[in-house]
Amino acid sequence: MVKANRKLAIIGASYLQQPLVEKCKELGVYSICFAWEEGAVCKDLCDKFYPISTVDKDAILKVCQEEKIDGITSIASDVATLTVNYVAEKMGLVGNPDEFSVTATNKYLMRQCFMEHDVPSPKFTLVDDEDHYQITGFKFPLIVKPTDRSGSRGVEKVLDPVQLEEAINRARKESFEHKAVIEEFVTGREISVESISYQGKHYILQITDKVTTGSPFFVELEHHQPSSLPEDVKQRVREIVLCALNALHIKFGASHSELKITEDDDIRVIEIGARMGGDFIGSDLVKLSTGYDFLKGVIDVAFGEFDEPKFTENKCSGVYFLCEETKHILPIIQNSKNYPEIVRAEVTDTVLRKIEQSADRSGYFIYQADEKIKCKFKLAIMGAGKWQLPLCQKAKEMGIETHAFAFEEGAVAKDVVDYFYPISLADKEKIVEKCREIGVDGVVTCASDFATEVSCWVAEQMGLTTNSYRTVLNIHNKSWVRERTKMLASISQPLTNTGSLKSLRIPVFPSIVKPVHGYGKRGVWLVKNQDEFEKLKKTIEYNKDEDALSEQFIIGKEYSVESLSFHGHHYVVQITEKISDGAPHFVELGHHQPADITVSLREKMSNAIVDILNAVGYTNGASHIELKVTDAGEIYLIDLNPRGGGDYISTHLIPLSTNCDYTKEIINIALDRYDPSAYPYKNTAYSGVYFLTKQTAYLLPFFEQEIPCVIQKEYTKNLSESTTNNDRNGYMIYQDSKKLTL
Repeated sequence: MVKANRKLAIIGASYLQQPLVEKCKELGVYSICFAWEEGAVCKDLCDKFYPISTVDKDAILKVCQEEKIDGITSIASDVATLTVNYVAEKMGLVGNPDEFSVTATNKYLMRQCFMEHDVPSPKFTLVDDEDHYQITGFKFPLIVKPTDRSGSRGVEKVLDPVQLEEAINRARKESFEHKAVIEEFVTGREISVESISYQGKHYILQITDKVTTGSPFFVELEHHQPSSLPEDVKQRVREIVLCALNALHIKFGASHSELKITEDDDIRVIEIGARMGGDFIGSDLVKLSTGYDFLKGVIDVAFGEFDEPKFTENKCSGVYFLCEETKHILPIIQNSKNYPEIVRAEVTDTVLRKIEQSADRSGYFIYQADEKIKCKFKLAIMGAGKWQLPLCQKAKEMGIETHAFAFEEGAVAKDVVDYFYPISLADKEKIVEKCREIGVDGVVTCASDFATEVSCWVAEQMGLTTNSYRTVLNIHNKSWVRERTKMLASISQPLTNTGSLKSLRIPVFPSIVKPVHGYGKRGVWLVKNQDEFEKLKKTIEYNKDEDALSEQFIIGKEYSVESLSFHGHHYVVQITEKISDGAPHFVELGHHQPADITVSLREKMSNAIVDILNAVGYTNGASHIELKVTDAGEIYLIDLNPRGGGDYISTHLIPLSTNCDYTKEIINIALDRYDPSAYPYKNTAYSGVYFLTKQTAYLLPFFEQEIPCVIQKEYTKNLSESTTNNDRNGYMIYQDSKKLTL
């Protein structure tokens, strides 16, 4: 238990020491910082600040004696530990033996120590201040480092003798003592071990997986806890670290050990710092993953009041750093509030640089979750046509690695995605094989019924978040949907019949006739009497052996409802008012959001949607459900689509009319990352789309004008009669404070 009002001297006042100063505030400890004023962000946070260099040991000792401090420490700074141990020894405070301090801060002396105590480490040699060195018997590649710097400063991989002199000069220039160490390069996986020691007893707190830029500078880009190493390897790592800590005579305080593990599970200690790991490892990640307050433990040790660590959490934690090489995480940092796992995020510099040292990084985000967060997800997109284009663009904007599958013809998104594969969607097995090879994290599509079937099949084969493939096939069977929903009290039922086109019996006229397995408006006809139906049977062409469905034609207003489902929970996002040209083809000529309906009707429609989705067993993804509402307020299900609405409804209109980025949420569901906390979504504006055809020729003058609220349009003056939604001659999308009526 740390007693309040005790004085703690902190060597350093940069951002690295800020967590320690803040912890002192929390514990009621009086903090005194020593550092140059430049970059001293803790100057106004600590209780007292002295503008004295962290390496001016005697000046700091004098002040500490005058202040009558009760303890002294530092985190994440190798140089500061020299002063900490010097002052502690002179004042009889807790610290590591000063005579061994330099060994734990000088890479060459550390290598000698490891060699003397049989601690496995790379082969090494010294480059002294007169540029003398001996590398006879060394094998390239080599690593050149300053003997006494941290933060990857001056570290470089050298492939051949030609590069060696330049790397040595760079390292010596960064070194305080103008010396460098040359080591044989150890290939393998990088980890670090976070520990705390008291009276010579060491406690391993956590093992951290590291991701670096690799050759030539090896700057850290990511850290993740706990390590995913096999348990037997972890145990060997612990044993080696304990041996190394003893060799370095580290008896008190935090330590940060860096190791490499080769493909043969050969373990090598790269270096050890008698301080916390920087990069938020010690200050944040350890507590987030284990529950142990590492900062408080360091303060406890400094005051000689230490309790054995107790772990209260078993979580994953990590940090991603922003730079030119990792610019894909910038949207994640900027939209961190949308990611509940992120506990802190910051852009520290708007300029993204290619990094050579840790100081070149421009931001970060820290997370805590039940499993390791993959920052760059891999998303397979079924299709690459114009309706998938917004999906591909949104995924790229989210920093997701995109892999699209489609024929090249019409693949307008081909040059937008990271990887394009000219594979037919009908070749599902080949797509699955490729997705497994890639290691995709989600499979998705938009506004295509066939692509939706393929997407679900591929995702199901890979065990990813999706609907059951069988469920989607069933939903595309209109007769099955009628059967599954016929007992719902929230919707009314039209009179229906199913059979082959030749034997189909129409129960009542007028009726809609459509193929049982049809997509969209294909093969949809209105028949007003038996004579019309007999004529239709002679002209209509359905697939061989394909059944037809007849449904009583319902007179009423047409609406579509866009929803999101996640693990069986359903969230109605928006209700769209639809305009069509009516019989015989019902081509859609416009959509407007939000629908002009009463609150009561909106609630009834929303409840009906949830009932419908539950009845058909829909669990994950977008849905586009078409309804009709009669003057009497009866709600009829017209069509159910296990995908987002086309005609720009889901990709454009919803983000314009609500606070829901619908396309982004479709992607999040596919990646099993959807957060429904923003639900219920709110209407923020009116949006809509008008389509230009011969049926809507009156709109052409409006298309030719510049209307302020119109944000996107495309058209041709050569108008033709449209019989499907695919042969219209133009569109105009708007957003305004009211419905745009033309």
